[in-house]
Amino acid sequence: MAAARAKELRIIEGLASVLGLDGADSVSVLEAVAATLGCTIDDDGTVRLEDDAEPSGRKKRRRQGTAAVEEEEEEGGEEEGDEEEQSEQGGSGSGSSEPADDEDPEDLLQDFDLTVEPIKVEDTRTKEETEHVERSTPGEAEFQWMLLPVETETFFEAIQDEEPLLISRPNNRAYFDGLFSRAEIEKMLKSGTMQYLYNVDVTSFSASGKVRANFNFNGDKEPEEGAAPEMADADVVWRRFEKEGCSVRMLHPQRFCDQLWRLVAALESYLQCPVGCNAYLTPPGTQGFAPHWDDIDAFVLQLEGSKMWRLHAPTDPEHVLPRYSSRDFSQDELGDCVLETVLQPGDLLYLPRGTVHQAESMPDSHSLHITLSANQQRSWAVFLEQALPEALRLAAQSTRELRRTLPRDYLEYMGVTHEEESDNASRGEFVETCAELVEKVLHHMPLDPVADQMAVQFLQQRLPPPPLLPFKDAAGKPQGVFMGRIGGSSSTAKAEAKTSGVAVEAKSEEGGAGDLGPDTCVVVPVPGIARLVIDSEGPEPIAEVHHCMANRRDLHAHKAADEQQELEEALEEVAVEAAGVLEFPIGCAELLDVLLAAGCGPHDRHEAVKVSELPAPEGECDVEPAAVVKALLEAGVLVRAEANPIASNGRHTAEEQQTIPPGLQHRSRRQRQVTVGDTPDRSLAPQGPMMGDDQASTIYTAQADLGSSMDEADLATVPYQAAPGGVAAADAGAPPLAPGGIPHRWKVVSMMAASFVLCNMDKVNMSVAVIPMARELGWSAMERGLVSSSFFWGYSLTQIPAGWVSTNIGGARVLFAGVALWSLGTLIAPPAAKLGLVALCATRLFVGLGEGLAPSSATNVMARIVPEGERARAVTTVFGGLDVGSAVGLLLCGPLIHWFGWQSVFYLFALLGLVWCAAWPLFKPEEQDANALPRKFRKAVAAADQAAADAAADAEDAAAAEAAKKLPVPWGTFLRSHAVWAVIVAHFCFNWGYYTLLAWLPSYFDMALGLNVEKSSLLTLIPYVSMTLMTPLVGPIADGLVSKHGWEVTSVRKLCQGISFAGPALCMIALAFLTPITPGAGPTGLIVAIMSLAFALGAWSRAGLYCNHQDLSPKYAAALLGLSNTAGALPGVLGVTFAGYLLDTTGSWAQALFFPTAVCQIFGLVIYSIFASSKRQAWA
Repeated sequence: MAAARAKELRIIEGLASVLGLDGADSVSVLEAVAATLGCTIDDDGTVRLEDDAEPSGRKKRRRQGTAAVEEEEEEGGEEEGDEEEQSEQGGSGSGSSEPADDEDPEDLLQDFDLTVEPIKVEDTRTKEETEHVERSTPGEAEFQWMLLPVETETFFEAIQDEEPLLISRPNNRAYFDGLFSRAEIEKMLKSGTMQYLYNVDVTSFSASGKVRANFNFNGDKEPEEGAAPEMADADVVWRRFEKEGCSVRMLHPQRFCDQLWRLVAALESYLQCPVGCNAYLTPPGTQGFAPHWDDIDAFVLQLEGSKMWRLHAPTDPEHVLPRYSSRDFSQDELGDCVLETVLQPGDLLYLPRGTVHQAESMPDSHSLHITLSANQQRSWAVFLEQALPEALRLAAQSTRELRRTLPRDYLEYMGVTHEEESDNASRGEFVETCAELVEKVLHHMPLDPVADQMAVQFLQQRLPPPPLLPFKDAAGKPQGVFMGRIGGSSSTAKAEAKTSGVAVEAKSEEGGAGDLGPDTCVVVPVPGIARLVIDSEGPEPIAEVHHCMANRRDLHAHKAADEQQELEEALEEVAVEAAGVLEFPIGCAELLDVLLAAGCGPHDRHEAVKVSELPAPEGECDVEPAAVVKALLEAGVLVRAEANPIASNGRHTAEEQQTIPPGLQHRSRRQRQVTVGDTPDRSLAPQGPMMGDDQASTIYTAQADLGSSMDEADLATVPYQAAPGGVAAADAGAPPLAPGGIPHRWKVVSMMAASFVLCNMDKVNMSVAVIPMARELGWSAMERGLVSSSFFWGYSLTQIPAGWVSTNIGGARVLFAGVALWSLGTLIAPPAAKLGLVALCATRLFVGLGEGLAPSSATNVMARIVPEGERARAVTTVFGGLDVGSAVGLLLCGPLIHWFGWQSVFYLFALLGLVWCAAWPLFKPEEQDANALPRKFRKAVAAADQAAADAAADAEDAAAAEAAKKLPVPWGTFLRSHAVWAVIVAHFCFNWGYYTLLAWLPSYFDMALGLNVEKSSLLTLIPYVSMTLMTPLVGPIADGLVSKHGWEVTSVRKLCQGISFAGPALCMIALAFLTPITPGAGPTGLIVAIMSLAFALGAWSRAGLYCNHQDLSPKYAAALLGLSNTAGALPGVLGVTFAGYLLDTTGSWAQALFFPTAVCQIFGLVIYSIFASSKRQAWA
């Protein structure tokens, strides 16, 4: 009571100070306030509104159209002016504000109140007083934390849409510490993956010259119109920031910064609308953007430095709460400045939609702020735009009057030329009939269906919820889950969190749905992540659960639905973010309603639901409740109440989260690839530059009619990732789990690796079999080389065609054709050898044709389904299959030839390839991580444009869809790129050593070291085993240098390829001197050891050269690999044959094999080190 009394006294003192009544008693102050409001206070304390007073809380100035505000009248004459104004409006002294029936709407707009009176609040709390925020509903705590000391109820009732709000915090400048910082921006730019226009804008504005300029390019000249945006060079950006006074805008940093992810996701849960975020870094004394207004509600949070903000009153009634953002204004077009303030760290400024604003950093320091944006296209007008067409359709179906024919002669009295004919009876009757029909239409308004539709759109647009953090009380008892205190560490969050009422274990070994028992309890982990919708459009109603657990964090705030046509014209292939949708029989509706309400009650009463207590499905539905629960668990919509929500969905436990990067929280999701468009640019980000500072770049309406998202992975392994181009999942991170526990994409990768194992098994079988074949058929060394090199004739011919075909019809089909071709070629090799050398060479050419399809096709598949953060591992896994194949082939060839003859290796290896061909289609390599739901609940969702492609059973439709995806490959542009030539030369030089050794190593052990076939085969195996053992280590090391240590991708590629060049070159020189002149006289063990070291070091190329194609252009990765692999195949023809020729002419293995290989490796090292790059190319 004492505290309440003290608060009342402070309020009275404050009002007295404002009214100039310092020292007056409480009654006098209240009487003065009442007089200001046009009220009187009776002796008994009753407050009455004067009959002739304007019922307004403020005396506001009025504008006439766009004219400037007139000077305020003297206080004594103001009442008389108001009375005159009322009289002009037809008030006739009654005080009524109702307009006359014949009043012109333009006159009403002229009297529209354009007064803006910003509200200023000072938060006097210190840092210690702001440590604890009471948690209520999810997201409310974060929103209240931003606005304190203003209560959320006060904000929504009196401030939102009405007035700007300034909250200053002079006693706590560290209020927003930990959200975002300049250091974060530096780290993002240093990663080399920030793309101009999509992730970063560099801009400047000259207020004097009224010119705004963009510098979204690295060079001195602006790129040609239509050129793809470059990856931002950190040095260039900082030079322009520090030396040239340019501002840096980071677009959607919530995609990369975990703290902003948590904040934005929480605000979306509370505000129930998409929330955008941009960060603005401005150098001292500069202005980044021209004055303008935005079509969003903006919350400006000042993080570093200080910035002068100027807000201006609107100059036209139509500019109040506008539906769309404005153009840039000049200073002489602006209304009155209603607020000029300097934001300091910790301050917040709220701008309602349509508030004209401009900002300039102070001369003494840079400024950094973030703008959180909300409520874009979320007005009554938008709701009615969706409701009215459907209402008209429904009304027309049931109302005969709406379907009647228009009057025959209505054109004679309706139209602009007749609008003044108010006394025309026919016109009056027509207008009256329209009014009556409109009223009938309003009775059919589909309010609930439209609300469901907008809810689904929101679920499609919103961020996926961040991983939940489990915590325990002081006694170690599980207490609940908490999303983490904004601005604090996870440990602080857990220490300060309050119980949510649902007990969770700190650790669980069980993931996914697991086994369900009658006592299993389930709960929705975060309220609002799913919604039940009834789809009545089909032959039978269907219960649909829409959810956001399938959304991709890296695609948050992507292109608007109304720009879909433009997007399709600009992209060839795009992963479309859309909410997941689970389909159930209509009889499950009540059951689903119960499940989706579990845990979504008041914050102090989160009740889990037992499986045994669930209602049975209604009607003839035979679905078991446990099956429905399992489907929702696997989708992440439900979690076990007794289990850690993180662990139960394949996420990390609390202990693991202390030691891993913040982004490595896994989420199990349904995935599906959606292909859109048919043009070269596949960037997922919006096309064209962003305008304004908070407008179109902040929130986009998602495409409501599109299917579930492509592969996700929460940007975990690579913290900062540009908008992916041309790949279905260029965001890096933890793989979602398929039903079997292994991500679908890694099942596909494993199958491709198996094909590469078979590839080299069929390649090396000849290098071993040629020894007994040569003795049996009487071949010379030159003829041996000819037989071995004939494989590469076909191999080199298919590289470029393979890249082009894979790009246009998909690598999965091309790989299938390749394995089938080489398996058939291997199968017919033994009978062909009996026919003669030419016939055998023809079959080996046939094998080469098939194997030549493999690299480009597999690269195409990986570029489509594997995120960049997993790329090195995927590439090393697949191409490492070559090393495994060499090892396995060499291991088997010797014993097989010894016991069953040289023909046996060809028959066995061909049979294995044909078995692979039978299994490959079963893995559905064209799809991403598959839906884990039972088939009866699965809804095949895809973009309307891809309906034909998704209906794969219809051959004609599938063919048409594939034909529509044809993509021209810019070969000429490739050949003008230094980076591409570096890859081509490196591929040639590396493969010179690899292929000559592959073909001649068994013969070397046989002829130089005097070993028999079986021993030669086994010793040849050792170098390939060393390469195989090294390969799995290379990918994680390379990825770790990028993601954990912040290395540039180009530096990592050069390091890895440099190791694979320099190491083998030194080893070849050593082998040249160690090879004995007399067969069998050399140090066999040492030679094998050095050879093994050379092969192991060569494995580093898997994370260098072989990743470079996808770095330069994921879209054209297959075509680039085809081009470079054509050069890489030439050593198989030239090098292998040339080595045989030199061996015949010189008799020296050093001159025939080792010295040429060392020279090639050194040359490749020099060229690659100078010219190689991993930056996305302009044509990419």
